[in-house]
Amino acid sequence: AGLWVPQQQMGHVLRTISQYTPLGAAVPSITNSDYGHWPGTTHLIVLAAYTVVLLRIAIRFFRWDR
Repeated sequence: AGLWVPQQQMGHVLRTISQYTPLGAAVPSITNSDYGHWPGTTHLIVLAAYTVVLLRIAIRFFRWDR
């Protein structure tokens, strides 16, 4: 997602895939917000989708009372 290897050094396919990971979507969103711009719509949709999917998994499998 560009944390260890800069996205500029990645191939085109890997760079595209990395933008659809939580970290790959969060970094540009935070950077845009830091510069006073609104985060990109695609990045917000990616983050929201991961939130919904992982929340459903957590509700399904995590229980406080064991």
